[in-house]
Amino acid sequence: MGATWQQWSAASLASGAVLLVLGSLMLPADGSDVAAMIASAQGEGGRWVMTACAFLLASVAMTLGLPTILAIIRTRGRRLGIVAVGVWAMGTIGLGAYAALLMFFRTMVAADALTAPEASRVADDRTMQVFVLSLAAAFLLGEALTGVALLYSRAAPRWVGALLLVHVATAAVAEMLPTPVERFQVLMFGVALMGVSVQASENWARVRRSATL
Repeated sequence: MGATWQQWSAASLASGAVLLVLGSLMLPADGSDVAAMIASAQGEGGRWVMTACAFLLASVAMTLGLPTILAIIRTRGRRLGIVAVGVWAMGTIGLGAYAALLMFFRTMVAADALTAPEASRVADDRTMQVFVLSLAAAFLLGEALTGVALLYSRAAPRWVGALLLVHVATAAVAEMLPTPVERFQVLMFGVALMGVSVQASENWARVRRSATL
């Protein structure tokens, strides 16, 4: 198979980025307002299903696409890249668990099995908070390490790594940002991963041309 897998992995990474951006933009309600989330799940059930499906597919596609990063980081920053991809993989796999939580919440609300006070108690549960925050931390830490590895290795245009780092910084305070800015920082993430995919595809095409000469 040679280096053929790289183009499929790059396509998977790009697809995962698009799905994650779509899922983030479709999130129905502010996660800090339990009453608004329940009202949204009752009135926009289909939107919750679409969001959960987008996150689930993004989890699979991004996990399969992460090797693309190692494909372009060949020498300089290779060890950091391996660590970054390993940490980020835990976050992308955890994205599937988050999708399951969204679907479970929507189902419980639709079946009138979950009220606002009960949902608040679940949200305040320390174990649940640690679980969700751990998934988010793994995702953002892996993304940050990847951004640093790309900048250090110079394996991709510098704006790619810079966008990843800016996204991490803004995602940490996303709830404090105006809605347009919050959506824009999500789009930055998608553009950055598109840059990684394009760079990997160009490298693969270059290797293929050399092999045919």
